[in-house]
Amino acid sequence: SGDPVGHGLLAHMFDVAAVAERILARESPVFLRRPAKALGIPESSVIRWLATVVGLHDIGKAIPGFQGKWDAGQAADEIAGLTFPPRLLSVDAHDRASAFELRMLLAPALGAHASAVAAAVAAHHGYAFLPDEIKGARRVGEPTPWASARRELFDAYWSTLAPAPLPDDAPGFDLPLWSWLAGLTSVADWIGSNVEWFAMSQRAESFVEHHAAGLRLADDALDKIGWPRHRSLLRETASADVLTARIVGEAALRARPLQIAADRLLNEVHAPVLLIVEAPMGEGKTELALLAHLRLQAALGHRGLYIGLPTQATGNAMFDRTLRFLHAFGSDQRLDIQLAHGGAMLDERLVELRGIHGEVGDSVRSSAWFSQRRRPLISPYGVGTIDQALLATLNVKHHFVRLWGLTNRVVVLDEVHAYDTYTSGLIESLLRWLKALGCSVVVMSATLPRQKRDALVRAWGAAPEKAPSLAYPRILLANDHGVSGESYASRELVPIELLALDEELDTLASCAFDQVSKGGCGAVIVNTVDRAQQLYRKLHERLDSDIMLMLFHARFP
Repeated sequence: SGDPVGHGLLAHMFDVAAVAERILARESPVFLRRPAKALGIPESSVIRWLATVVGLHDIGKAIPGFQGKWDAGQAADEIAGLTFPPRLLSVDAHDRASAFELRMLLAPALGAHASAVAAAVAAHHGYAFLPDEIKGARRVGEPTPWASARRELFDAYWSTLAPAPLPDDAPGFDLPLWSWLAGLTSVADWIGSNVEWFAMSQRAESFVEHHAAGLRLADDALDKIGWPRHRSLLRETASADVLTARIVGEAALRARPLQIAADRLLNEVHAPVLLIVEAPMGEGKTELALLAHLRLQAALGHRGLYIGLPTQATGNAMFDRTLRFLHAFGSDQRLDIQLAHGGAMLDERLVELRGIHGEVGDSVRSSAWFSQRRRPLISPYGVGTIDQALLATLNVKHHFVRLWGLTNRVVVLDEVHAYDTYTSGLIESLLRWLKALGCSVVVMSATLPRQKRDALVRAWGAAPEKAPSLAYPRILLANDHGVSGESYASRELVPIELLALDEELDTLASCAFDQVSKGGCGAVIVNTVDRAQQLYRKLHERLDSDIMLMLFHARFP
C-alpha cells in the first residue's frame, strides 16, 4: 500500500530476490559450496537459485485477508475479478500463507524439498511455523480465481529468474542450512522493503528489465548501508613475528611462545577448527586470537570475526584493540565493525565511526544500519558480549538471523571459565551450531577445569579422551581428524600471597591502611554499597591527604 498506487507484489518479490543475489555476491564464496552440494547444483548457479526462493517469501500476500487490508488495493482487485468473502478477511497471516502455498507451488520444481524451503523463506517475520500452524493457513472456500492469480504470479516470477533445476537425488537442506536460508530471507526482506532504496514503482516494461534494475538498486542500497565485499585481511606470506608486531603496533615486537605454538598448529589447517587456549594473563591470548583469524581466514575463506566477552566493560576494551587490528590489516578496503551489547548506542566511539558529525574518510566504519536491533552480528566484524551470540541458540525472534550472521566466521569466546552451568550449556550448544555453519572457534581461558574443556571438545564433535596429555599452559586443536595440541613455556609468574581476614570493617580498614603505608596501590572490594561507603569513611579519617582515595559503586548519579 502507499501513494499513489502502491507497489505490486511481483515487483517486491523481484526486489527482494535482487537484494539476496547481491548480498551473496559480496559474501565469501567458500560457504556457498555447502548449499550447492545440498541442492546438487553447480556453485556457479547456487546464488541465483537461493535468491529466487528468497524472493518467494511474500507470495502469501496474494490472499483475500491480506489484500483486504488496503481499501484501494481491494477495489483494484475486485475490478480485476477477485472477490472477498467476509469469512476469509480474518485469515490474513501472509507469512503462514506463504508456507502453505509454496509447498504446492514449489513441488514440481523441488519435489520432496519443497516443504522445507517453503517453511524457511516463510519464517521471515521471526519464527518458524509448526506443521499445524501451516495447515491452519488453509482458506476453505476461497474462490478459485485467487489460486489462479497466485499460480500466474509464481509462473511469471519463476520463468523470469529461471533458477537451475534440482536433480532428483539432491540431498536437501539440513537444519543449519535451513536456518541460514531463513536468516538470509529476513535480511534481504528488510533491505528490499525500504522505500528509500526501492521506490514503489514499476521500473521497466518487462519482468527481466525490472529485475535487472532491482539488481542495480540493491548494489546501491548495500553501498549506502556500508556492506563490505569479502576480502581476506591477510594476502601475503608472513611469519608469526611480523604479524604479531603489526597486530600490536610495535615494529620491534616478536611473537611469544604461545603465539608461535598456535601458529605451528594452524599451519596445516584445511577445515574449520576449535582452538582451546589455556594460558595465564598477559601471555598474549588476544593477539593469538587475532593471529588465528588472519591464518584461518586466509586458508578457509572465513567472512569475518566476532569476539564475545563476559561483560560490556571487557567488550568495550576489546573494541579498541580490534579496531586497531582492522586498521593495521584492512586499510586498503572498506570494512565495518560493530559493538554488540545493550549499551552500545551510548558509545561515543561509534558516533565518530558512523560519521554522524560529518563524513569520515576512514576505511573502517560502523554502519548505523548494522547497529540496529538483531543486526550487529550480520556485520562481518564485531566485538560484544557473549549473550549476543548465545541468543542464536534460543527460540527467540529472528534467532536464525544471528545464526546467519555468525555463519563462516571466526568466533572468539573469551573467559569461558567465568560462566555458570546454564550458560556453559548454551556455549556447548553454540559450538555445535557454529561447527555446522562452517565457523572456526577460538576459546580462551586462564583457568579452565578439565571437565569443562572436555565438554567443549565433545560439543565440537571430537573425542576428548583421545586428546594428548599436556602440561599447563597449553593449546588444543580439534578438527575432523581428532585432537592435537602443544604445551609451551610461559614467562615466570609473580607469586601471590593469600591471607585470611575476618569480615569486620575495622579489620579491613586497618589492613588496608597498613599495606598502603608501605607504598604502592591497593583495592578493597566488599559486596554492598553500604559497606563500601562505611569503609571509605573509616579510611578517609586515617589516610594522609597525599594518598588518593576513591569510592566506586553503582549508586552514584
